[in-house]
Amino acid sequence: MIIPTGNNFGCDAIEIKDYQSEKVVVLNSKITFDPKNEAYRNASVLEIYVPDLMLDKSSNSSCFIRSEQTMWPGQSYETTYGVGTVLTT
Repeated sequence: MIIPTGNNFGCDAIEIKDYQSEKVVVLNSKITFDPKNEAYRNASVLEIYVPDLMLDKSSNSSCFIRSEQTMWPGQSYETTYGVGTVLTT
């Protein structure tokens, strides 16, 4: 388990499940943030600061992100939409 030392988008405490070896690092976490938060709105790139990882050097990789948004909460026609994309990290 990795506990980040901070972030630049105003998110509360984050816990990241991890698997690390000399050749690969796999990170998995659920992060909840408020898109109305001023720090989030001012961040052009979302950054999470973590302690040292086992890799000697890093390279570009991919990341899957999934999000849900509930539209019309409390109404009889309330609907939750799920969206996802792949990012560069």
